[in-house]
Amino acid sequence: RFAFHGLSGKGIQHDWEMYDAPSCMIRMRHAEQCSVTNCHFHEGGSGGLRIDLASSSNHVEDCVFEHLGGCGIVLCGYGLSRHYLNRDNEIRNNHIHNIGEHYWHCPAIFIWQSGNNTISENYLHDLPYTAIVCSGRTLYDREGVAECSGNIDWDDVEEQCGKGYIHNVWHYAGLPSWSMREPLMHSRDNLIEYNYIHDVMQTMGDGNGIYVSGAGGGNILRYNVVGPCPSPSFAEGLRCDDDQHHTILHGNLLFGLHGHATGITSKGTNRLTNNILALPLKTPDRGMLSLETGPINGSVIKHNIILTSASDQNFVGEIRIHGTGRKARLRDTDSDKNIFYCSSDETSGQNWLDELQSYGVDYKSLASDPGFIDPENGDYNLKDDAAAHSIGFKPLPLKKMFAVKDRYTS
Repeated sequence: RFAFHGLSGKGIQHDWEMYDAPSCMIRMRHAEQCSVTNCHFHEGGSGGLRIDLASSSNHVEDCVFEHLGGCGIVLCGYGLSRHYLNRDNEIRNNHIHNIGEHYWHCPAIFIWQSGNNTISENYLHDLPYTAIVCSGRTLYDREGVAECSGNIDWDDVEEQCGKGYIHNVWHYAGLPSWSMREPLMHSRDNLIEYNYIHDVMQTMGDGNGIYVSGAGGGNILRYNVVGPCPSPSFAEGLRCDDDQHHTILHGNLLFGLHGHATGITSKGTNRLTNNILALPLKTPDRGMLSLETGPINGSVIKHNIILTSASDQNFVGEIRIHGTGRKARLRDTDSDKNIFYCSSDETSGQNWLDELQSYGVDYKSLASDPGFIDPENGDYNLKDDAAAHSIGFKPLPLKKMFAVKDRYTS
């Protein structure tokens, strides 16, 4: 990192924002039980709202954030430490678009070292970068120069991990290492649900609809819609990136994605159930589901539907993106009762399923038309006789999932 007014190491992941900084229109710091409702944040060079440090039980609802220079909403707790004090906040039913107009790498909602929050029913679109980030990823640099390292409580790290502990392999850490450090990683137990996200990643690259990395366990991403996102620099709809485990991804709809054109990426031991990954706008660079940096033994991948429109659109990508060792493989997970179907080539799904079953997984999965009413025109409701019912797929609450967009556009 370049030294900049003594702030090296004080950024929060990739310097998408800064730690404990006055970079917004309204700032809550050590605030509890405050409400921001029916407010309009617009035409500003900074971000909109920050909820910093020991701030808990605050409520942000029915606000509009537009044409801002920075992030929409930031929840920023303490660095790696025992200080789990930024928590229990609620961000609900807000409309965020056209932010990051000065600093393009700004997420619309950025959760860093903050936990047990509810991020629900927000409408996020037309953004230069990622819609929602949940992170705590840190480089353990005792000089305080490397990424996020200036925010570490080293006494707490040594108490938890041992005297002299340093862990700098942020790009890959297995489950035992993560579990040892997890009590210091406070972006945990967040509920991210019913958010509608489209047309993000319009300027920058290597970003996503919802991104989770270096966070604690227990985060739940459910019933979110990501798509369409036609930007050629788009990466993944939902991404459990480096050093991320014990995340639940359930009941999400990912469709109409360009760029990498991946619906879900998982680099750790996570649970993926009852999701729809459908109809990319181009051939995915890796796969509709991308498994990266194994081993991922212990992951659960069940009751998902992967729908493609061309035989060269891989259902699942299996790679090791960092370092050496085993690659991530679907056959190492608890995978079953999924549907793999290509609308233009029915043999494509069956060939993939035959390979999986030769390794002893996905015996109850199907290579059949899942039975959506009209997926090409955005109707992912199921027909009464849909094959998806037979694998235990639960119909998504699509009316509620799309309601936040209807609320702001009707």
